[in-house]
Amino acid sequence: MTVKEIIMLACEMIGEDGTAEKIKNQEELLEEEENLKNDLLKCFNLVQNEIATEYFPLVTKEKIKAIDGAFEISKLEERLAYIVSFKDKYGEKIKHKIMGGKIFFEGEVEIEYCYCPTKKTLEDICEIALPERVVASGVLREYYLLQGLANEATVFEAKFKNSLANFAGKKCLTSMPKPTWK
Repeated sequence: MTVKEIIMLACEMIGEDGTAEKIKNQEELLEEEENLKNDLLKCFNLVQNEIATEYFPLVTKEKIKAIDGAFEISKLEERLAYIVSFKDKYGEKIKHKIMGGKIFFEGEVEIEYCYCPTKKTLEDICEIALPERVVASGVLREYYLLQGLANEATVFEAKFKNSLANFAGKKCLTSMPKPTWK
């Protein structure tokens, strides 16, 4: 799914079907519609980072080689959040140290790490493996918070958090135990 599809769905969820249609057809937007689109895109980027860092981490693996005992973190394909595993070619864990934007180790290793998603544009692919409606609910929660509309934000917060909990396999709503009559 593309970011554009999520933004269009968010527009539809708040009754802005005309704006969604214009975005889909790449038609010229009125100033108010353009502002809505830009605000929703900003909110999408906030929500994708929240999902990736708090709920469903984005994980990748790379083979890297130390030069003079170090590897610059900035040379990783993605923006490192934290290291999951650091192993040699035999699958054995390798000791390493992170300091000053570098990883210190010897030889060649496979690094598995969680990363922060990059800022997206409308045409980019969404890396978050959740249904559009879940992500769009999070986007609208952020949008309404940005607008200072707490009641509306609360509605989308509940939808967003309940959906995330369902996908994480957790019960999102607690219920009271059944009473026992004696």
